[in-house]
Amino acid sequence: MSQTLQESYLNLRAAVQGAIEAGGLRARAAVAYETAVTYWEVGGLIQAYVREQEGVYGRAVYKQLSVDLGLRERLLYEMVEVNRAFPNLRSTARLTWAHYSRLSSVSLDVDRMSYLNQAADGGWTVRELDARIKLGTEASSEAPCSTETLGRMPRAKRGRSTPSWCARTASSARRSGAQPGSSPRDLAS
Repeated sequence: MSQTLQESYLNLRAAVQGAIEAGGLRARAAVAYETAVTYWEVGGLIQAYVREQEGVYGRAVYKQLSVDLGLRERLLYEMVEVNRAFPNLRSTARLTWAHYSRLSSVSLDVDRMSYLNQAADGGWTVRELDARIKLGTEASSEAPCSTETLGRMPRAKRGRSTPSWCARTASSARRSGAQPGSSPRDLAS
């Protein structure tokens, strides 16, 4: 092959390889999206069935579905939990089923949506989401909104939206006359 023909072929090979890799990424994102939507729909179906069948013991339904469909019973419960936590699923290709499952454990809707938006916008992995939820939970039970606590928070969490526990604590602190940067422990003494 001549030099020009070889360079041309190398360019073609790189373009083909790039297209295959990009297609693989799009395919994985589509599968993740469809998995989240499907599991959410299944959770709604189970929830509606158990609610309509007053005499049916819910746990027996989960056990039987698990056996019949070859799915883990815990996964079926998670499907219902996510459906309850997100009545209107806003699925995005950036978030996987594992993200939604983890988010369903956040008790306040406003906090759950804050984490969802930040995870989607920031491209957080499930591990990053989990760490930030844990940090928020630890912070809210220790010293919410103190300058020390906020300093330990990741920049994204301190940014656009303040978790509701932080806003509630800040307003409570103002009413009680706490100084900026103090914590609830300071008020107790």
